Amino acid sequence: MKINHYYLKALDNMLRASAKPEDFSLLQEGSSEANSFIFPIEDEILKKDNLFRKHATVLNCFKNGGTIVATVSNTKATIIPENGNYPEQNDEFSEARFSSYKIGSLTKIKTWFIYDRNFDVKAYLSGEFARRFGKAEEDICLNGTGINEPLGLLNTAQTGATSTELTYDKVVDLYFSVQKEYRTNAIFIMSDETAMTLRKLKDADGNPLWNHSNNTIFGKEVVISPYMEDAEKPIIFGNLTYFWMIIRKPLAVSVLNERYAETNDIGYIANERLDSKLVRSNAIKVLVINKEE
Repeated sequence: MKINHYYLKALDNMLRASAKPEDFSLLQEGSSEANSFIFPIEDEILKKDNLFRKHATVLNCFKNGGTIVATVSNTKATIIPENGNYPEQNDEFSEARFSSYKIGSLTKIKTWFIYDRNFDVKAYLSGEFARRFGKAEEDICLNGTGINEPLGLLNTAQTGATSTELTYDKVVDLYFSVQKEYRTNAIFIMSDETAMTLRKLKDADGNPLWNHSNNTIFGKEVVISPYMEDAEKPIIFGNLTYFWMIIRKPLAVSVLNERYAETNDIGYIANERLDSKLVRSNAIKVLVINKEE
């Protein structure tokens, strides 16, 4: 649906528990649930607390089910004669079936804030829900088990290198385990603890692995995530654009006007539906630490 000035005004009235019938009528357009209204949040706010919103491919597909067909191809365009035939590409097609998993959160705000017109309730909720859902999405996209939730990257990506400990040489092995095509726009993902270890690593000639001037490894950006908690898989490396996050239903909000009246609060329930998958299995690799080797 179209988000315009009138919609945003109606949304503000709804958030302040002062919506009129015409506001509800406008907000209900495009809403998939009764009394739940689409809550727009700017992309930059969503990307702030979620590495997947920033680096992965995010697609809006507001349907309850269905199969998305991804093209797998290593071909490139070629020069052809004027009026010549276009060469047929040897594309392979792989099907990726996406589900719809619901994520939700509830917050409360004191009524005296809500009724103060100088308090920007939408801006406050945008930041709060972006932070909450950003954390949830990042955790799920990394660690999801695939059981009643998406299958996360750590449980999907292929092994690029194995070792009994973090060493300079094994990070090199991980880097070159990813094909050059995917290394061009690749990133490293790791925890703060792993980053601290890598900052101290040097090769046999004393050259540091970590570029301290721009926080890169081999010229590739390092992204820190607090949800890289798997000690056996401390580093992810690859092109995250081949990890797709499918938004099945955008963030929507419902207002609870009466439930918390005794404490002078107004409640806000927010939810979204999504799924995620790695659509090209060799585009992203992980370093596996096996201390029993």
